[in-house]
Amino acid sequence: MLRIPQLIFALMLSLSLWPASGTLAPITAAAAGEKLTLAFYYPWFDMNTWTDAKVPDYPVPLYISSERSTIVRHVNEGRRAGLSGFVSAWAGRGNQTESNFATLLSVSQGTDFRSTIYFETHNFTDQGAVVDSLRHLLSTHASHPNFLRYQGKPVLFFWALRQVPKAPGQSNLQAWRSIRDQVDPQRTSVWIGEGDDPSFLQVFDGIHMYSIAWAANPATTLSNYARKVRNTSAQLGVPKLWVATAMPGYDDWRTGRTDAFSVDRRGGDYYRTTFRGAIATDPDWIIITSFNEWVEGSMIEPSRSYGDLYLNITAEGVARFKDSGPTSPTSAVPLSATGRPDWDVSGGHFYTQTNGRGGNGGPGFAITDADGVPLWSEYQRLGGVAGLGYPVSRRFMWNGFVVQATQRAVLQWRPEAGQVYLANVFDALHDQGKDPWLQSFRSTPPSFDTGPDQGLTWDQVVDRHLAFLDTNPSIRSVFWQDSDPLLHYGLPMAYADYGNVYVIRFQRAVFQQWKVDVPWASAGQVTIANGGDLALEAGLFDPNVAQPEAAPN
Repeated sequence: MLRIPQLIFALMLSLSLWPASGTLAPITAAAAGEKLTLAFYYPWFDMNTWTDAKVPDYPVPLYISSERSTIVRHVNEGRRAGLSGFVSAWAGRGNQTESNFATLLSVSQGTDFRSTIYFETHNFTDQGAVVDSLRHLLSTHASHPNFLRYQGKPVLFFWALRQVPKAPGQSNLQAWRSIRDQVDPQRTSVWIGEGDDPSFLQVFDGIHMYSIAWAANPATTLSNYARKVRNTSAQLGVPKLWVATAMPGYDDWRTGRTDAFSVDRRGGDYYRTTFRGAIATDPDWIIITSFNEWVEGSMIEPSRSYGDLYLNITAEGVARFKDSGPTSPTSAVPLSATGRPDWDVSGGHFYTQTNGRGGNGGPGFAITDADGVPLWSEYQRLGGVAGLGYPVSRRFMWNGFVVQATQRAVLQWRPEAGQVYLANVFDALHDQGKDPWLQSFRSTPPSFDTGPDQGLTWDQVVDRHLAFLDTNPSIRSVFWQDSDPLLHYGLPMAYADYGNVYVIRFQRAVFQQWKVDVPWASAGQVTIANGGDLALEAGLFDPNVAQPEAAPN
């Protein structure tokens, strides 16, 4: 691929949308102490699901889970109900749970809706496959700005802990410890296990029960398990998360299970009762079973029988939970000593806005002029927060240069020039073979062949690439509205029509004109998906560089 001079081009480092106005879209992450309300989400239905023999009720409208428009609607419905995000069933690579989860993150982009996976343990018969799948998940998806995080760490939920594949002689607990030691030896993610055995908290960071429908008194059952979690936490000397369950009802008679049963919804009263019971345990979070488990009849998704009733009850419950007083001590995190989200430090500035806590202080990222590398001075020269966004990494070495990523750019210190250049993220992603990933998961076309640039003067190269803008006048207009578009975006490298969105790929950003309404844009609007968090998500950088650190003294 032809190398374009670095002086002109910049690496845009944020998967979050950067609207044409230049303001950052409202993306947040789970702050410590934030009262999250999540719902289990199932991404595997098709039109063959909707028969009387399989489901007790029908959604409005009927749908196919893999259609993007379906996931857009579900995100909108979840947000309308006040949900923080979905916990989406996930069975590893090579199936629709993986591709549909990527779409879920994509359609949530630019909103405060954050989701994670529900690891379907029973689908794995080999412990090595569990390790490989979890490594893939963390390296591929966890850095997305709409992946659920807690205290800056990605959150994972796990189903059926007792069904983990075991080596000869291993207990379930030993198997999970071995898996976690391989996948997450430094404990840089948060693992929430399912079940009724608090001994798993020796490996997991929290626990939840998938179902409480079997309990004669769900509120008492929830209270007992909350107490077990807190007692175990005290014994271990380590804070553990209690995630309480609320359910609208249950009906799995159509599954053919020998232990099938049903619980009457009582016109919404059962749901209100379990929601109040969950709140009464003073949980860190609440999990709803479920948004759309139609086969087991535990859905709150709009239906023929109930319309929007259960979305409305959810919104009531979420509001009550948020107004219920302080969360458990395990979730409490103090604000910064300054009372501000960012402050001056020696030779620079410290920011907590992208620390995964919503800017409440605590850990974050410093940009400084330390060690004779004036990243802070150059950051200000190049536009600071307004021009480049907040920092999203520590400074680190990449390709022999000192670099630091911000939301919209990667600052690359060039000692021979005595200044910072902006690096080319999409060129780098192309060189690392990431074009297929970009095409599959981010609707970004592969870079066109640059062979025709050979033999042209620089001005001719620029003219050839800028001609790509003629394919979409709206994108062209937004591009030229920027104060220095070549510096901020680089040259156009490819374009494509994906049906619901028209895309032009630049060297540092992706411009999108939407043909349909999506959660973050109206039909016809042009948005800009920048490359930085996307580069982390795609594995261009070591994910450890994006871990927040304590403020310097």
